[in-house]
Amino acid sequence: MIQLATAERHEGRIAADLGSVEACPLAPDLLAEIASGLAMSEVPWEPEGTTGDTRRYRQLLSTDHYDAWLIWWPPGTGLDLHDHGGSAGAFTVVAGALHETVAAGAALTSHRLRAGETSRFGIDHVHAVSNDGDRPATSVHVYSPPLQSMDFYERGAAGVVSTHHDPGDWRAVA
Repeated sequence: MIQLATAERHEGRIAADLGSVEACPLAPDLLAEIASGLAMSEVPWEPEGTTGDTRRYRQLLSTDHYDAWLIWWPPGTGLDLHDHGGSAGAFTVVAGALHETVAAGAALTSHRLRAGETSRFGIDHVHAVSNDGDRPATSVHVYSPPLQSMDFYERGAAGVVSTHHDPGDWRAVA
């Protein structure tokens, strides 16, 4: 039997682990557990209007400690190097596969995540995510504290450099 990862299921654990909202972010391992549980709760997850070549998303959960998002990635779509504005996070691929490129100083490392696989990260994580396959992919993303902004980056001679801060319109590209 699959247990659903919901705000109610985790609220007691969160309160015990944190004591208060100010203690955020939650640990990436707990965020991965939430993302993985949500990803397993209904297969396949698909936001409404999943046709065409535009990435779609919808918020699944919103609590004081974390929020969860469903993202549908048509083939050839992606999000350039970015951070999560001080939020830790995790994402689980529900269907298809996603390519994650992680920046660490001047180095970039890449790996592919397939359905059922999860990536987790701390507050200083910078990565790009894309669907370079030939079929759509769907993923569940969880952020703590809830996602408020994103910074975008480019790779330069000195490493990865922030190019712009997006404090409010990040959902247009999420």
